[in-house]
Amino acid sequence: MPTEASALPASLTVWAGPTRYVFTPGRDVIVGYGPGCDIPLERLGNPPQPPSAPRVDVIVRFTGTVWLAIDLSRRGIFVNGSRVPTVEIRDGLAISIEHPQRGPRLVFQTAPSAAPPGHPAPATPQPGRANEPDPRVPTQSATRRMPVVAPP
Repeated sequence: MPTEASALPASLTVWAGPTRYVFTPGRDVIVGYGPGCDIPLERLGNPPQPPSAPRVDVIVRFTGTVWLAIDLSRRGIFVNGSRVPTVEIRDGLAISIEHPQRGPRLVFQTAPSAAPPGHPAPATPQPGRANEPDPRVPTQSATRRMPVVAPP
Protein backbone atom coordinates (compact mmCIF):
# COMPACT_ATOMS: atom_id res chain seq x y z
CA MET A 1 0.00 0.00 0.00
CA PRO A 2 1.54 3.37 -0.99
CA THR A 3 2.19 5.91 1.70
CA GLU A 4 0.63 9.33 1.56
CA ALA A 5 3.96 10.93 0.57
CA SER A 6 4.49 8.54 -2.34
CA ALA A 7 0.94 9.17 -3.59
CA LEU A 8 1.75 12.84 -4.15
CA PRO A 9 3.18 13.78 -7.54
CA ALA A 10 6.88 14.66 -7.47
CA SER A 11 6.29 18.28 -8.41
CA LEU A 12 9.14 20.62 -9.22
CA THR A 13 9.18 24.38 -8.71
CA VAL A 14 11.67 26.35 -10.79
CA TRP A 15 12.53 29.99 -10.15
CA ALA A 16 13.87 31.94 -13.14
CA GLY A 17 14.50 35.39 -11.68
CA PRO A 18 11.28 36.53 -9.99
CA THR A 19 9.11 34.13 -12.02
CA ARG A 20 8.08 30.78 -10.59
CA TYR A 21 7.12 27.75 -12.69
CA VAL A 22 5.63 24.52 -11.35
CA PHE A 23 5.81 21.19 -13.18
CA THR A 24 4.67 17.63 -12.52
CA PRO A 25 6.15 14.49 -14.09
CA GLY A 26 4.85 13.41 -17.46
CA ARG A 27 6.95 15.23 -20.03
CA ASP A 28 10.29 16.96 -20.39
CA VAL A 29 10.54 20.64 -19.44
CA ILE A 30 12.24 22.77 -22.12
CA VAL A 31 14.44 25.66 -20.95
CA GLY A 32 15.79 28.00 -23.61
CA TYR A 33 15.28 30.92 -25.96
CA GLY A 34 12.48 31.45 -28.46
CA PRO A 35 8.90 30.27 -28.81
CA GLY A 36 7.73 27.01 -27.31
CA CYS A 37 10.05 26.96 -24.29
CA ASP A 38 8.41 26.05 -20.99
CA ILE A 39 10.89 28.30 -19.18
CA PRO A 40 11.90 31.15 -21.50
CA LEU A 41 15.29 32.68 -20.82
CA GLU A 42 16.14 36.34 -21.35
CA ARG A 43 19.38 37.64 -22.74
CA LEU A 44 21.30 40.22 -20.74
CA GLY A 45 22.21 43.56 -22.29
CA ASN A 46 20.87 44.34 -25.75
CA PRO A 47 19.20 41.15 -26.91
CA PRO A 48 19.46 40.19 -30.57
CA GLN A 49 16.34 39.20 -32.47
CA PRO A 50 14.80 36.18 -30.69
CA PRO A 51 15.19 32.92 -32.62
CA SER A 52 12.21 31.87 -34.77
CA ALA A 53 12.55 28.29 -33.49
CA PRO A 54 13.25 27.34 -29.89
CA ARG A 55 16.90 27.02 -28.91
CA VAL A 56 16.95 24.45 -26.15
CA ASP A 57 19.65 24.96 -23.52
CA VAL A 58 18.46 22.60 -20.77
CA ILE A 59 16.02 19.71 -20.54
CA VAL A 60 14.56 19.02 -17.10
CA ARG A 61 13.37 15.40 -16.88
CA PHE A 62 11.76 13.25 -14.21
CA THR A 63 13.25 9.74 -14.31
CA GLY A 64 10.64 8.10 -12.09
CA THR A 65 12.60 8.71 -8.90
CA VAL A 66 14.52 11.99 -9.35
CA TRP A 67 14.50 15.14 -11.47
CA LEU A 68 17.56 15.78 -13.70
CA ALA A 69 18.82 18.91 -15.48
CA ILE A 70 20.49 17.88 -18.76
CA ASP A 71 22.78 20.33 -20.57
CA LEU A 72 22.09 20.89 -24.29
CA SER A 73 23.60 24.38 -24.49
CA ARG A 74 26.67 25.44 -26.41
CA ARG A 75 28.41 26.87 -23.35
CA GLY A 76 27.28 24.55 -20.58
CA ILE A 77 25.42 24.57 -17.30
CA PHE A 78 27.21 25.34 -14.05
CA VAL A 79 26.72 24.27 -10.44
CA ASN A 80 28.82 26.16 -7.88
CA GLY A 81 30.98 27.49 -10.74
CA SER A 82 31.79 24.06 -12.20
CA ARG A 83 30.52 22.93 -15.60
CA VAL A 84 28.42 19.75 -15.46
CA PRO A 85 26.73 17.78 -18.27
CA THR A 86 23.88 16.52 -16.05
CA VAL A 87 22.91 17.21 -12.46
CA GLU A 88 20.42 15.57 -10.11
CA ILE A 89 18.04 18.24 -8.89
CA ARG A 90 17.62 18.55 -5.14
CA ASP A 91 15.80 21.15 -3.09
CA GLY A 92 17.62 24.50 -3.18
CA LEU A 93 19.91 23.61 -6.12
CA ALA A 94 20.89 26.58 -8.31
CA ILE A 95 22.31 26.28 -11.81
CA SER A 96 23.65 28.93 -14.16
CA ILE A 97 23.30 28.55 -17.91
CA GLU A 98 26.07 29.49 -20.40
CA HIS A 99 28.23 31.36 -17.86
CA PRO A 100 28.89 30.59 -14.17
CA GLN A 101 28.40 34.20 -12.95
CA ARG A 102 26.56 36.10 -15.70
CA GLY A 103 24.34 33.43 -17.22
CA PRO A 104 20.64 33.00 -16.51
CA ARG A 105 20.12 31.31 -13.15
CA LEU A 106 17.52 28.71 -12.18
CA VAL A 107 16.75 27.75 -8.58
CA PHE A 108 14.85 24.53 -7.89
CA GLN A 109 12.44 23.50 -5.14
CA THR A 110 11.24 19.91 -4.89
CA ALA A 111 8.32 20.40 -2.50
CA PRO A 112 4.76 19.57 -3.66
CA SER A 113 2.69 22.47 -5.00
CA ALA A 114 -0.94 23.03 -5.95
CA ALA A 115 -0.26 25.27 -8.97
CA PRO A 116 -1.32 24.05 -12.43
CA PRO A 117 1.58 22.18 -14.05
CA GLY A 118 3.66 23.93 -16.68
CA HIS A 119 2.41 27.44 -16.00
CA PRO A 120 3.87 30.32 -14.03
CA ALA A 121 2.49 30.29 -10.52
CA PRO A 122 1.96 33.45 -8.50
CA ALA A 123 4.42 34.01 -5.70
CA THR A 124 3.02 33.10 -2.32
CA PRO A 125 2.31 36.40 -0.56
CA GLN A 126 3.46 36.78 3.01
CA PRO A 127 1.69 38.98 5.55
CA GLY A 128 2.84 42.56 5.10
CA ARG A 129 5.09 41.63 2.16
CA ALA A 130 2.68 40.90 -0.68
CA ASN A 131 4.14 40.04 -4.09
CA GLU A 132 7.79 40.28 -3.06
CA PRO A 133 10.14 37.63 -4.46
CA ASP A 134 10.92 34.56 -2.37
CA PRO A 135 13.81 35.51 -0.04
CA ARG A 136 15.50 32.17 -0.75
CA VAL A 137 15.80 33.06 -4.44
CA PRO A 138 18.98 35.03 -5.13
CA THR A 139 18.34 38.50 -6.50
CA GLN A 140 20.41 41.52 -7.28
CA SER A 141 19.39 44.86 -5.87
CA ALA A 142 21.03 48.16 -5.31
CA THR A 143 20.69 49.91 -1.99
CA ARG A 144 21.57 53.43 -1.08
CA ARG A 145 22.41 54.66 2.39
CA MET A 146 20.36 57.61 3.46
CA PRO A 147 20.88 59.67 6.60
CA VAL A 148 18.20 59.30 9.21
CA VAL A 149 17.26 62.44 11.06
CA ALA A 150 15.29 62.28 14.30
CA PRO A 151 12.04 64.26 14.23
CA PRO A 152 12.12 67.63 16.08
